[in-house]
Amino acid sequence: MVIPSSPREFIYHIAHPDTITWSTILAGLESAKLPFKRVTPIEWLDAVEKTEEEDPSRQMLGLWRGAYGPTISPEVTSQAESNGAQSTNAKLAEDEAASQVKCTNALRDSATMRQMGPVGEEQIGRMVDAWRRSGFLQV
Repeated sequence: MVIPSSPREFIYHIAHPDTITWSTILAGLESAKLPFKRVTPIEWLDAVEKTEEEDPSRQMLGLWRGAYGPTISPEVTSQAESNGAQSTNAKLAEDEAASQVKCTNALRDSATMRQMGPVGEEQIGRMVDAWRRSGFLQV
């Protein structure tokens, strides 16, 4: 029996070890021909706030505001409005990188985790296609 030197050695974060940016996710969804409009996080939060109380996203509005509301400065939002959502997406990517889950133990102990490549537009397109084939996505 192996006894770890620290209880933290028993913690495995099973998450993709590479950060993916919102701009990559959105580009993949666009490539898959999903109909949507890019908006700033503030616009999206306002739209979620206007949905019905039973809407799952509405029920998580506090979480979304904490994740996307205060991190977006007025300057970034203003710049995003003049350049499309790209500038805001870049700011969110920086914030995501700073809060990325550490997968150290999982990477150490899993060859599969170590061999995973980054998620890109092509993989997102395959995921959308799979959702369509399964009936989960009707668009």
